[in-house]
Amino acid sequence: MSLTRCLFWPGDPVNRALALACRQKLRLEKAQREREQLWAEIERAEREKDGPRVVELIRAKQLLDRKLREAGRP
Repeated sequence: MSLTRCLFWPGDPVNRALALACRQKLRLEKAQREREQLWAEIERAEREKDGPRVVELIRAKQLLDRKLREAGRP
């Protein structure tokens, strides 16, 4: 459900729980996009044989993966 639909669903008043759920969903979607971007950067660094950058990116991805797991997303 998009933020617009969450906040402006016809007939339903906006409540705090709904707003918080929408905010959490947006945060998770952003983290998932960041995860995809990290994968692309890892692949690029591997093609360029930039070992230190690969290690840095993998660590960043692991941290992001941990946050996603804690939030209940694979």
